[in-house]
Amino acid sequence: MRIRRLLGAVIAGVLCCHADSVSAFQPGFDAIARALDVAENAETAPGKNPQETPVTEPTLIWANGDRLVGEFQGGNDSFVRWSSPFFEDPLEISLSVLSGVRFPTQTNTPQTAAGRHFRILLATGDILFGQLKRIDGDVVSFESERHGAFSLNRRMITSLQQADATGILYFGPRGMDGWKSTNATRSSPHRLRVWTDRPDGSLTTDAADAAIQYRIRLPERFELELLLKSTETPAFQLALSSDPDKGLRLDVWDEFFVLANGDQFQQLETLPDDLSQLHVKVYVDFGNDQQPERRPTASVYTADGRLLGALPLTGARNRANAISLRSRRGGLTLRMIRLSRWDGTPPQAVQSGKTRVQLSDGTIAYGTIASLQEQTLELTDDGQIQQIPLESITTIVLQSDVGTAENASVAGPQVGDASISWSDGGFMSGQIVAANDSHLTVKTTYSNEPMTAALLDASEIFFPRVKSDTNSQAVPSEPAANPQQPVAESLPQEAFPDILSYNAGSLHGSLVTEGQSTNPLQWIPVGAKTGTPFRTDRPVRIQRQSVSADAPVDATLFPDAIYLKNNDVLPCRLESCDESQLHIATPFADVRQFATADVRAVELGAGSRTRMMGFGDRGWALTGGNQKSDNDVQFRQQGTLSHSNLLTGETVSFRMQWNEADTLSFETVLFGERTRGPKQGIGLRFMINGQQVSAIPYSLKASDQQMQIQMQMMAINGAQGSQKTVVAEDCIADVEMTARNGNLEVRVNGSVLQTIPLKDVDPANRAFTLNISMAGFRGSVVMFNGRVRRNDLETSPFRISNFIVENRSG
Repeated sequence: MRIRRLLGAVIAGVLCCHADSVSAFQPGFDAIARALDVAENAETAPGKNPQETPVTEPTLIWANGDRLVGEFQGGNDSFVRWSSPFFEDPLEISLSVLSGVRFPTQTNTPQTAAGRHFRILLATGDILFGQLKRIDGDVVSFESERHGAFSLNRRMITSLQQADATGILYFGPRGMDGWKSTNATRSSPHRLRVWTDRPDGSLTTDAADAAIQYRIRLPERFELELLLKSTETPAFQLALSSDPDKGLRLDVWDEFFVLANGDQFQQLETLPDDLSQLHVKVYVDFGNDQQPERRPTASVYTADGRLLGALPLTGARNRANAISLRSRRGGLTLRMIRLSRWDGTPPQAVQSGKTRVQLSDGTIAYGTIASLQEQTLELTDDGQIQQIPLESITTIVLQSDVGTAENASVAGPQVGDASISWSDGGFMSGQIVAANDSHLTVKTTYSNEPMTAALLDASEIFFPRVKSDTNSQAVPSEPAANPQQPVAESLPQEAFPDILSYNAGSLHGSLVTEGQSTNPLQWIPVGAKTGTPFRTDRPVRIQRQSVSADAPVDATLFPDAIYLKNNDVLPCRLESCDESQLHIATPFADVRQFATADVRAVELGAGSRTRMMGFGDRGWALTGGNQKSDNDVQFRQQGTLSHSNLLTGETVSFRMQWNEADTLSFETVLFGERTRGPKQGIGLRFMINGQQVSAIPYSLKASDQQMQIQMQMMAINGAQGSQKTVVAEDCIADVEMTARNGNLEVRVNGSVLQTIPLKDVDPANRAFTLNISMAGFRGSVVMFNGRVRRNDLETSPFRISNFIVENRSG
C-alpha cells in the first residue's frame, strides 16, 4: 500500500517493510489521520444498484451501496463474518447495515436427477428442489444435496413440478441476470428507466414506460406461463420479440387485455378495476413448412385452463428472439415467467381448487393424496384408489388452506426475513439462526425444524431488515416499510468521514491508527465495532472527507512542493539541492533527503493549495433566471453556469443535490477556450434519474443532431448499459474531476465514472461551463403514467454547493 497526497511512497515503503523505522514517522500519524489521501492506482468501480451489478468474486454489499470482495465466513442472526484480501483479519459486520452477499454467476445448475427431483413451489413464494420421499398426513418429506433430508408442512405447498419433465427453456426471473433496460419513451428519450430486483428474484418498477428485455431464441412450439402483480390493474406490454411493436405480444390498451401480432389483434377480456394479479398461459405454434397441417397460432388461457382467445400467426417466427416487457404505468412486478417446449397438445381445463396430478401423457387425475410409498403415489377419489408411479408425474397441484397454484396469494419474504437464492431459480426465506462458510441454517414458516441451505451455486443472500446494533458504527433504523426492498439506512456523512476505494468498489468508514505495531493503519467499516489492519500488498485509496486538504499544512512554513516520479507529492520547504540530492523539510517525517533520480519536479512557492472556493468570484456568470449566492447555485430551470478563468488548479470538486422525482441532464466543459459554444476542451455529460448518476464524454465538435443521437443512446442503454452509474443515497452526490497522470479522472461519491485522456487539451485554456440542458423541474414536460404532460409539481431546485478548485497533487 502506498500513502499518497501528503505522504509519499518513500514513507509508505518504510511503513510496510521496516518496523524499526515506524517510530520516526509516529509524530506524523496525527496529521495523517487528518489529511491523508491513501494510495495508488485504485480505480473504483461504479456504485451501481447492487442488484444490477454482476460480480466476478463473492461480494459483501452494504445497504448504502458499499461493497467489499472476499469470502463469506459465517455469522449468526446479528452479524456476518467476512474475510477480504485487503485486510489481515476477518471483519465482523452488523446485519443492520448490510444488504446482502452476491456470488459469481454459476454456469451449472444442480438437481438434475431425471424423474426424481421436483421443483417445490410454496405459498411464501419460496422455490425449493428435492426428491419426493414421503407424504404422510400433513407432512411431505424430501431429500436433496442442497438441503439434506427435510420435511415441509403440506398446507404451505402449492405445487410440485418435475424439475426436468417439461423441457424448460427459462424459469425466472432470478434478479436482473440476463435482463437489460432497452429504451425510453420517444417523447422523452433522455430519461433512464429503472427496474430493480426484489429478494425473491422478481423484478419490479415504479416507473411508467420502463422497458426490459431478455434475449432468448424461441423454438417452433412453446408454452409461456406469466405471473404479474400490480398495485392497480396491470398495465403492460409483453412481447416475444426484440422489436415489441412488430412481434407477437400481450398488451393492455386501457382496460382491454389483447393478444396482438403486427397490426392484427384479438381482444381477450376486459380487466376489472380491482385486479392486482394476472396469471395466464400462452401456447404458441409457429408452424412448419414440412407439416402443412399445423396452423400457426397463438392461444391464451387462464391458469386453470380456460381459453381467453387465439390469433393466427403470420411473419412472427423470425422475430421470436427475446422476451420484452414494458410497464404502461408504475407499480408493476414480474413475479414469474416459465418458458418450456410444447408438444402441441391443447391444454385441458382443470377443476380449480382441487388437488390434481398431471401425468406425462397429458391426463389429469383428481382426488386426495393418501400416501407416497416406494415411489408410488396413492390417490383416492370417491372411494376409488389409484396408484400412480412417481416417474410418470409431471405436476402435483395441492389444495390446502392457502389455495392452489392458481389462486394462492404469494406473500413473499416478511419483515425480519433473510433470503437466499441459487442459480437454478431456488429461493428460500426465513431467519438465519447459524452460518458457516458453506451452509446456512434457516428457520422458515413452512418447516417445523430449521433447514440447512448449502451455499454451493448460491447467487445471492439478502440479510434481514432489523434494527441496528447501537454499539457498532451504525445508525439505528426501524424495519423497512416495504419488506421486499433491501434495507437502506440513512448514513450521515459525518459519521463515516472516510472512503476506501479499490479496483472493484468502495467502503465508507474510519481510518484509525493503533499503537506502535508494524502496521498501525487500520480501517473500521460501517457496522464494525473494531478496526482491522490493511494488507500491505493490495493497492487501495483512502479519501478523507471531513477535513480540508489545507488544514495540516502551514503554507508559510512549507511553501514548496516536491513531485516524485511515482506521482506522489509532499508539501515541503526546499533547503538545498545538488546534482544528486535534494534536502527538504516536511511536516510529516524526519526524512530530509531525496535522490534527484526519484524526483520529477519541485514547485517553489506552491502556497495555498486552494485556488477558488464557492461562487463569490466576480468572474462567475449564471443564465436562465436561476439563483446564485457565494455558497451555492440553485437551478429551477435550464441555464448555464460559467467562468472564463477557473481552472487554475488540478482538481474541481462540488456537491450536487436534487429531488428524487426530477430527471435532468447537464454538460460540463473543462479547459474550454471560451464559455459560449466552446470547441476545445473536454465535454462531459451527466445524467441523473432518481438516485442514479451516470456520465459520458462527448465531442465538442459534434453537430446538434449527433449530440441528440448520443443522448438517445445513453438513455436507451440506461443503468444496464455500458456506461458506469453510481447510486446516490438521499440524492446527494460529491463530484470530483482531477487531472492526474495525463488523464481527467471523474469520480462521483468516490467511484470512478470516467477516465479521459488529456492529450488534446490546451493548458492555456481555463474556461469552465456547466449547462443544464434537460430538466424535469416544475413547468417542464415530463412523462406521467405513460403520458406526456406538464410537470406542475412543486419540487426542490437542483443545487450545487461546496465548489472548490485546488491543487492536491500538482
